[in-house]
Amino acid sequence: MSGMSPYASVELTMPADLHPKISQFFGPGRPVGRMIDAWWLGLCIGVKHGQKRQRAGEVRKFADGTIFASDDWRIVHLELLAIAELGEAVLTQPREVIRLASSYADYGLEWVADRCLGANEPILALLNAIEVPAA
Repeated sequence: MSGMSPYASVELTMPADLHPKISQFFGPGRPVGRMIDAWWLGLCIGVKHGQKRQRAGEVRKFADGTIFASDDWRIVHLELLAIAELGEAVLTQPREVIRLASSYADYGLEWVADRCLGANEPILALLNAIEVPAA
C-alpha cells in the first residue's frame, strides 16, 4: 500500500462485555497473540452465519487501523464486504467500512465467547463447531 491508509485513524473496538472473555485467549502473552486475529475470527464467523450484532453499550478499543499496514490484504477483504453490502460509494467512508465489519465481528466474537471459551475444552469445542466444506 502506498501513502497513508484512510483506515489508519479508525479505532478498532469490540463490545466491553466481550473483551474480558476474548482477552483470556487472544492478545499479548495469550495462545493467540493479537487481538486483531480475534476480531478477524469474529468477522469471518459473522459473515459465514450472515449475522450482525448491533452495538449497544460500551466498547473497548484494542487497536487502530494502523495495524492493517502489516496485513494490507485485510483492507481488500473489508472493502469487498462493504461494496457487496453497501455499494461502491462506501469506499470513501473508511469508518463506515469498519462499522459494518465490526457488526459482523461483534456477532462472531459473541458466538466464540458463548460456544467455545466457556466450554471445558475450548479448542476442542471450537474445532467441533467449525464446518469444513467437502472437498
